[in-house]
Amino acid sequence: MGKKKFYAVKAGRVPGIYQTWSEANEQTKGYNNADFKSFISEKEAIEWMSLEEIDEISYTNEQIEKEITNLKNDEVIAFVDGSYSSQKNGKEKYSFGAILINNDSENNLFKSFVASKYMNSKNIAGETEGVKQAISWAIQAKKRKIKIFHDYEGIEKWANKKWSPKTLVARDYVNFIEINSKAIDIEFAHVKSHSGIIYNEKADQLARRALLDQGYKTYDDGSILFTSFQKQDWLDIIQKLKEKNELNILIEEGIVDENKKSYLNRLIFRLDKDKVTINCYSNNKSYVQGKQSMLFQIIITAAIEMLPSEKEAIGVLQSYYMLPIKEENLQTKFSNFLPNFSINSNDFKIKNILLSAVCGTLMKGYLPDYTYLVMPLFRSMEYYLHIILGDKLGRKTTRKNGANDFCHFSFNKKTNEYEYNHSTKERLNNEQLQYLNKLYNMYNKLRHPYFHLPQNLIDASVISKLEEAQNILVEGLKLINKFYLIF
Repeated sequence: MGKKKFYAVKAGRVPGIYQTWSEANEQTKGYNNADFKSFISEKEAIEWMSLEEIDEISYTNEQIEKEITNLKNDEVIAFVDGSYSSQKNGKEKYSFGAILINNDSENNLFKSFVASKYMNSKNIAGETEGVKQAISWAIQAKKRKIKIFHDYEGIEKWANKKWSPKTLVARDYVNFIEINSKAIDIEFAHVKSHSGIIYNEKADQLARRALLDQGYKTYDDGSILFTSFQKQDWLDIIQKLKEKNELNILIEEGIVDENKKSYLNRLIFRLDKDKVTINCYSNNKSYVQGKQSMLFQIIITAAIEMLPSEKEAIGVLQSYYMLPIKEENLQTKFSNFLPNFSINSNDFKIKNILLSAVCGTLMKGYLPDYTYLVMPLFRSMEYYLHIILGDKLGRKTTRKNGANDFCHFSFNKKTNEYEYNHSTKERLNNEQLQYLNKLYNMYNKLRHPYFHLPQNLIDASVISKLEEAQNILVEGLKLINKFYLIF
């Protein structure tokens, strides 16, 4: 008796794997350019059938990478996807994920929607919203052209009028495309869903993550979820910021619908033209919402510092920096930057701040202002100056209002740097004194241009390049790690 064979038909009437020649022959006999082959195992047949698809996926990914490499300054490539759940956290919702890539950065947008007029369209509503957000982002960034990769066929066919828009979501989508195609050149590219196209899979992951409601990021707005603060906690955080940094932050009670007052409080904070809204729920969940601004940055940084656990801080940081990185991988990055950080330290605040700084080194997205990335580094430097000047040298390092008081540094015109001049410097060896001077000088160089806020925020200096901000972070983290070797 002959060995059993498996017949793989790659090109035929009905492609597939057949267990008898007669079945395979029915699919190939008389079929032009039929492609088939026999194997002694089903595994080999499956591998042969999938080989061409794997090659096609690899080719597509390679072509996408080439397109990204050749992007011009006024062009952007987007990958969008939608997701839907009938019962995520007890609610029916849909969401979108969008990845936008230009010639020098990668940006993630994501958001979920509940009680929407488009809910009947499920994940299709999410994907159309992703397209709209991507186009809006590109127009706001003054791009001339956007190429959008998508996996739902209607995205292109509705836009090109090959399909008739019969649903509300389709009609509104077509209307959006008609209006905005006058402002930007829009090109579509269809890819198979869940087929291994790298950036499309990332967009799918973003859309799924958005269903968790841990925050969102759109082309002009953002929100971050905190799970440990009540209304009074936020008021305390803002009050400390006002006193310590002498900021004139205005506080308002936001208007809440009558039927939500039993479980929702809304706080609104303003600084110059910046506005941040915090929705505080009775279950200790808070959503910090606002456009990327100096006020938004200051509040988020201060709040992360106050989180009661490292795990929660990492969760917030993943959303804030939009990092698809696992907790253990982030901890590894932390150890790489700060291998000598004291593992016995019980001060969770400094660990949270330093984790923020490490996350800043991993960010890829575009922003008009990257100053906020170095803010955690600036805050951590204050911590170590308090330790050296206060704990080790016995100096008073705060004023009555809680503001920092790092005095006793004089400017040396020959070196163009500040030097510690108090008699207590004798308590430090030469290496420690040099370290203190270097720490203060770096702190001072950050404070005065970036965080010593002028009366009008428009006059504040900004870091306009991601590379510049990340270089500052790397240099600062190396300096902080050295603290644990010297002191």
